[in-house]
Amino acid sequence: MKQRKEKIQKFWKRLHLPYRLSIKDGHTLSEVARLQASKFSVAMVVLVFAVALITITAILIISTPIRNYLPGYSGNEVRRMVLQKALVIDSLEQKVHQQEVYLNNLYAALTGRVSIDSVRTDSALLVSADDEILAQSEAEKNFTESYQQAERYNLSAGMQTEPDTESVVMLPPMKGVVSQKFNVSAKHFGLEISAPEKETVVAAMEGVVTFTGFDPENSYFIQIQHSNGIVAIYKNTGLLLRKVGDKVRTGEAVAIVAPSKNKKGIYSLQFELWDKGKALNPETYIPF
Repeated sequence: MKQRKEKIQKFWKRLHLPYRLSIKDGHTLSEVARLQASKFSVAMVVLVFAVALITITAILIISTPIRNYLPGYSGNEVRRMVLQKALVIDSLEQKVHQQEVYLNNLYAALTGRVSIDSVRTDSALLVSADDEILAQSEAEKNFTESYQQAERYNLSAGMQTEPDTESVVMLPPMKGVVSQKFNVSAKHFGLEISAPEKETVVAAMEGVVTFTGFDPENSYFIQIQHSNGIVAIYKNTGLLLRKVGDKVRTGEAVAIVAPSKNKKGIYSLQFELWDKGKALNPETYIPF
């Protein structure tokens, strides 16, 4: 045991035994510089340098993008960046596809290769009471005033139970065939008009949309109030093109017809006219 302690003491002394490194001038042999250190101090300096180097390297790898270049490293940040780039690329592809479709449609429209759309609008029928072409001439104004003066005391003038058929000008709401007639006794207060698929429903007369809604029996429907007091109701439509408050002109598209509830493969419109709570026969005012 004593010998072992002596060996440990001798080994410790050798570690602390100082060594001197002397640098001399080759010509004069004079000492230029010297360094004195023991094995223990050199080992401690090397250990501290190694720990410092490892610490600095670890900090650089953790806090800088250098870690992304290490083989086998796949952190959450890299996966997140890859996912974001993939989403951006996907959105760009969709936008490019939309632009291609738009340009192709525009080119087809400009070159006349597009077929006529199913939405029917006749610009010649889109008229309004405020249009200049409908303005009264002086002769018409004089005739109107004279007629009003003559009819002022005619008691039978205001006793009509329904609008004058000659003073009401309406257009058919849709191109088609009347498949079911107006029949009040059967509680069928309008006409059923059969038409091709996706046929456009147009305003029979100038007016304002006062109500829109959905009915399980009649699908979507739209109601238009006309200036002469007549209310037109368009039932069994699959798509409404106007909303409440919109002003529509005669012949302007207001909806798209929907499939018939009772007949498969057939599209039909339920068209009704009402005046002061009384159902009117549309065929009295509109030539079908």
